[in-house]
Amino acid sequence: LEAFRGPPAAPPKIVQARLEIDLDASKIEWLDGRYVVQGDVINTGRVPGSTSRLKLIFRKNNDVLGERTYPLVKGPIGPGARVSFSQALDEPPPGTTDIVPAVE
Repeated sequence: LEAFRGPPAAPPKIVQARLEIDLDASKIEWLDGRYVVQGDVINTGRVPGSTSRLKLIFRKNNDVLGERTYPLVKGPIGPGARVSFSQALDEPPPGTTDIVPAVE
């Protein structure tokens, strides 16, 4: 019977949403005495997904100076869709030259 079973079946593929920040559409502005990060969350996956947090990474050249997270509940965001966000933040760490947004 072993000869008729053939090779083991491949495990099923897990289909996930792939949520990310469209960095080309993101910007950081100084509004009303505070920095504001604005941008779009896009879903490059095949199923709807939702975000829970916005993570901002503060950098000086290649060095990470710190991270901050903010609640960002958006979704469900369908495949190929995008949703805008805006987040005011307190003063970045001293020496910050770049702020990189990401979603979780």
